Amino acid sequence: MMSWSGTATHDGYRDPGTVELLRWVWGSSLPDEPKPVTPGNRARVRRSLAVAPDRRDHGVVILRVSGELDTATAPMLSAALHRQLDSGTCRRLAVDLRAVDFLGAQGIVVLNTARQHAQAYRIGFCLIAGRAVRRVLQAVGMIETFEFCEDINDE
Repeated sequence: MMSWSGTATHDGYRDPGTVELLRWVWGSSLPDEPKPVTPGNRARVRRSLAVAPDRRDHGVVILRVSGELDTATAPMLSAALHRQLDSGTCRRLAVDLRAVDFLGAQGIVVLNTARQHAQAYRIGFCLIAGRAVRRVLQAVGMIETFEFCEDINDE
């Protein structure tokens, strides 16, 4: 993790002018800059993720995911995905990402690992994703890796 020193360095930048430019772009603080914690003002963790399984007939499970999917929350999704895949009753797993606000690199890794796990056990695996998630997957060259499906109501 990146840290700040007394000479204002961030992400390898040692030039104070560059740091000031980054602060101007990002606002008063940079994304990885720690927020000051003062007595009575505790630091708040803003990242949250909710994962809810929705079981359907014939072994179909829709895992509804909402919130931010990043390094801090990816282990929660990973556990939920593998719990369904290892249940012995899941024949098709659809991961509904339409309510995901942020999809980071670690979230993509978790989804791809689950896809490989499903493939190894011959379990169907697809994503229900909106435009924002599809754009992220397209940008990192992973769009062709996943099967996409619509909301599963009839299965």
